[in-house]
Amino acid sequence: MRLSPALGGGRVVLECKDVAKLSLGTWYSEALTEMGNDDAVVAAVVHKRVGKGNPADQWVTMSLGDLRALLIGERVES
Repeated sequence: MRLSPALGGGRVVLECKDVAKLSLGTWYSEALTEMGNDDAVVAAVVHKRVGKGNPADQWVTMSLGDLRALLIGERVES
């Protein structure tokens, strides 16, 4: 997925999960690996909420660094 050109046109990696048990640390690590493979600037985990079938009702988890990169279009490493 590409960001808006106004945000630098960087790429976003979404690690999508549909499981009953949360494992955010593992999933986020997977997203970071994929971010490196894809030359993306943002990694996020999209995970299904139990009992919610509407895609708009699902959760998105990311670090504050990823949120910042999403908003400005570039990643700043700490």
